[in-house]
Amino acid sequence: AADQDGNLGMLVNTFDESTGVTAYELLTLNTSGKTVGEPLVLAFDEGFYPTSMIFAKDGSLCFNGQKDKACILVMDKDGQKLFEIVDDSLGGFLYKDGDKIYCDAWEETNGVYKPEFYEILVPEKKLGEAIDMTAFIDGNISAGFDGLYLSDSYGVYKMDLKAGQKTEVFEYDQADA
Repeated sequence: AADQDGNLGMLVNTFDESTGVTAYELLTLNTSGKTVGEPLVLAFDEGFYPTSMIFAKDGSLCFNGQKDKACILVMDKDGQKLFEIVDDSLGGFLYKDGDKIYCDAWEETNGVYKPEFYEILVPEKKLGEAIDMTAFIDGNISAGFDGLYLSDSYGVYKMDLKAGQKTEVFEYDQADA
């Protein structure tokens, strides 16, 4: 994850076999590969296992991971827990689009699953309204410098979440590869 200054934030964990304790630190590197400040020691609740992290605009840290269920955890820039959301319907990924951070989720109705995104509203300490992601179900979503992209077996597309549409960036059969 990159912070607002373009520094790379790396979540590093160690495991002490003698004590059984896992420790996490946030190590920040500048564009020259040099550490920025001291590593931030992060204390997660027992049973929480982070899988990814994104820096919010205000410097807070958004994690997704697992507890007894899927979990979104938000800490302030000093590593103090602000809030968490635990829900089986949450997926396993976070996405940054400009100043917004989204998590993926699934809505289940009578055994039919519909993909959704929720904006993580850090100041309000909650998730925003569900965004229907059905138009983007057949591909892999990635964050770019200028928005979200979808790639599938045919090409790469720019995503418009509000309109529920994708615009072709290029198709693989057009590539000179």
